[in-house]
Amino acid sequence: MTDPEVLEATYQTYLQTTDRRTWPDLTGMRLAIEEVAKRVPTVRGKEPQEFLNTRFLEELETEGFFKELNR
Repeated sequence: MTDPEVLEATYQTYLQTTDRRTWPDLTGMRLAIEEVAKRVPTVRGKEPQEFLNTRFLEELETEGFFKELNR
């Protein structure tokens, strides 16, 4: 795509519809865990939170970092 107007319109739509916080998708992780559990039984029953550390994301949220990104 080389049409600057179309590119700008696409970008503006993206900005309005995309959550720019970078939180992990827990639903997607659950699906991945279920898939892995088919081959690795010890994974069965695990929750995504057991594999995640969102401390830094929470700090960025508290400091207003993500809000600034959406300006």
